[in-house]
Amino acid sequence: MPHIEAIDPITDEKALYEELFAPLPVPMPGLDAEPGSQWTPPAGVFAAREDGVLLAWVVYFARDPGSPHSVLQWITVERERQRITAGHNTEHSGTPDEIDTLTALASAAAAAARAAGYTHLHWHPAEPDLAEGIALGLHAQTTRQNGYTSYSLTLHRN
Repeated sequence: MPHIEAIDPITDEKALYEELFAPLPVPMPGLDAEPGSQWTPPAGVFAAREDGVLLAWVVYFARDPGSPHSVLQWITVERERQRITAGHNTEHSGTPDEIDTLTALASAAAAAARAAGYTHLHWHPAEPDLAEGIALGLHAQTTRQNGYTSYSLTLHRN
């Protein structure tokens, strides 16, 4: 099982992108938000490593300023490198290891979001098999409406 670590969302997420792009033949794009953009800074970031190698990371942020709902996004390093190199999304199913890693990361993000006062964690299926795997692993609610699927985890206070 990979090691899960909390990452400073303001200063250290950029280092994850630098690590992602390091072996690629393309430069890393700028990560700064455009002036006047509606970009919401991350509230939390968690990374997974195995034997020091970055496998994936998740980010959660407020859906809207002041909202108790948070949104989860993730990057799996090898998939993202393949996407960047190919210039399009790759079409292969998530492996059990990828799903287990993302579920562990999403669980850490959910715990942190709960502690920060969020009541829900939502995600959408940019990669449907991974999104569904996380939902199954966390026992999240799946909503299918008008051909669109989304997932939501209620963050109960203990």
